[in-house]
Amino acid sequence: KIIPYNLISIFRSIFFTLFLLFSLVMLKLSVPVAIWLWFYSCVCVCLLSVWLTVRQIPDLKFRIDIAIFTESTKTGIRVFLLTAISFLVMRVDFFIIQYFKGAESVGYYSISVLIAEMLFFVPQILGQLILPKGSAQEAASSLLTLRVNRITVAYSFLTSFIILLFVRPILLIFFGRSYLEAQQSVLLLLPGIIALNSVSTMSFYICGKEGYPKKIILAMLAGLIINVCLNILFIPRFSINGSAIASSLAYMASAALCLNYFYYQQGIRLSDLLLLKSDDVLILKGKIKMLLSRKK
Repeated sequence: KIIPYNLISIFRSIFFTLFLLFSLVMLKLSVPVAIWLWFYSCVCVCLLSVWLTVRQIPDLKFRIDIAIFTESTKTGIRVFLLTAISFLVMRVDFFIIQYFKGAESVGYYSISVLIAEMLFFVPQILGQLILPKGSAQEAASSLLTLRVNRITVAYSFLTSFIILLFVRPILLIFFGRSYLEAQQSVLLLLPGIIALNSVSTMSFYICGKEGYPKKIILAMLAGLIINVCLNILFIPRFSINGSAIASSLAYMASAALCLNYFYYQQGIRLSDLLLLKSDDVLILKGKIKMLLSRKK
C-alpha cells in the first residue's frame, strides 16, 4: 500500500506548512504556536494511519496484549536509541563549532554538510525499502541486500567524484564567493560519508531481521564519542576543517565496527558486501532499460 501511506506523509507536510504560514504570517503568532501545530499535524497523521489500518484489517480487535506490548516496547527503545545517537553523530559538531567559533562558522559548516550529505539520499531510501524484507525473513532477501549494498558503494564513489569536480561552482553559483571557505570541509567529509554508505543497506536489513541489535547501536555510540572528543581537539586549531576531519573519522569508526559485526557475527564476506560484481552491473542496466521503455 505504497500510495496511501505516502499520501499520509504528504498530507502531514501540506497541513503543517499551510497552518504554519497562516499562524506566523497571517495571525503573527509566536514560535511555540508553530510547535503545537507540528504536534497537532502528527496527531492527525497518527489518526489517519489508524483509520487506514482498520480499513485494511476489518477483523481487527482493540485489546491489550501484554506480550506484544512488551516486545514492541523493547524494540521501540532500541529504535529510539539508534535514531537519537545517529542524529547526534551527524549534528553534535554544530554545537561544538558554535561553542568554539561562533554562528558564522556554523553557517559555513552547515553548507559543507548540506552538500556532502547529498550522498545519503539514495542509500537511505534503498535501506528503508530493504528493512521490511529483513523483517519478513524472505529467503532471497539477503542476496538482494548484498547486491543493493554493493551498488550503493559504487554510487557513493561516483557521486563523490562528481561533487569533487563541481563543489566549487556549486558554492559560487548558489551561495556566493564568501562560502568558498566551505569547499575544503566538504571534501574532508566525503570519506566518512562513503564509509557510512558502505554499511547502510546491510544495517537496515539486519535491523529488520534481528530487531535493532545492540552491536549496531554500540557502533553508532562509539562514533558519537569519537566525534565529540575529536571535535573538541580539532576545532580550536583547524576550525570547520577540523570538525570535518573529526566527523569523517567518527563515521569511519562506526562503519568499521559495523563491518566487524557483519563479518564475525553474521558471516558476511566483505568482498560480497563492498565490491561491485559484473552481474550487478548487468542487472542494473536491465532495470534501467525496463524503466526507460515504460516511459516511452
